[in-house]
Amino acid sequence: MLEIFSSDILYSSLLFCHFNLERGIVLNVEQSSLNLELRELVYSHMERHPKLSLNAIAKRAGVASTTLRRLMQDDNRSKVQAHVVLNLSSYILKENNIKNLINITNGCIQEELLSNFSNFIDENKKYTTDEEINYTLSDPVAYIIYKMAANHNGIHTFKINEMFGELGLSKLDLLMARDIVVNDDGMIHAKSKNFALDLQTAKKHLTTLSKFYKPEEVELDLNIMYSQSESINKETIKKIKDIQREASVKIHELLSDKNNWGEYPYFTINLGETLNFKNKREILQ
Repeated sequence: MLEIFSSDILYSSLLFCHFNLERGIVLNVEQSSLNLELRELVYSHMERHPKLSLNAIAKRAGVASTTLRRLMQDDNRSKVQAHVVLNLSSYILKENNIKNLINITNGCIQEELLSNFSNFIDENKKYTTDEEINYTLSDPVAYIIYKMAANHNGIHTFKINEMFGELGLSKLDLLMARDIVVNDDGMIHAKSKNFALDLQTAKKHLTTLSKFYKPEEVELDLNIMYSQSESINKETIKKIKDIQREASVKIHELLSDKNNWGEYPYFTINLGETLNFKNKREILQ
């Protein structure tokens, strides 16, 4: 099972900027073009479905309504996050397969999708993003059940009951009702074994996954954890991200090889970020 959490932003050596004399600011031409293409995509969808509001589109696409409204402002050139590009294009173009979605898009939208998700695409697997799955898996218990059901061997109902009790069984009923898992004589399997989640949902579950880390069992040689930090420049950040991308691809290859499949429901997290907050309200208490 591969679950995609990609938050890379397009950094190109061919990044062009121009100077706006009226405002006295530098505008990123690629970002401006990406915003324009996304606006045109949304406008064309609204023309075909005149009864749909921006709020309705945002909800169905799995993006924040405030984000979509900012995007639709003609003078808006703020950076659009990769998961917003993915969710909007996937919903409007009605394509949940990431490889197919990249193939049917073009221009800046295609470049953004390629930049963020191409490393996880191969000819033999299909990676899907779906607003129904994304919404349902916002619940942490449902998320863990689905995550384990997406492994090759699935998860047994006994294990769900052992881990979560009646709450887990009720979440399983929810997953069954929404037709995103199947019950094969007690073994629960996800219908989509390879899936992508909205980055905000993925962020929410970092805490969920961290609770499974068991430092007291380090002698079993089944877990690992490193935390490193330093104040560095952007070029060094790019080098570190390149190393992490390469590691992610190699890990993906190991996880996808059927010869490596076994009994341990293993997970990894590849994360790097700056220790900065957007505003004081986000400071940890």
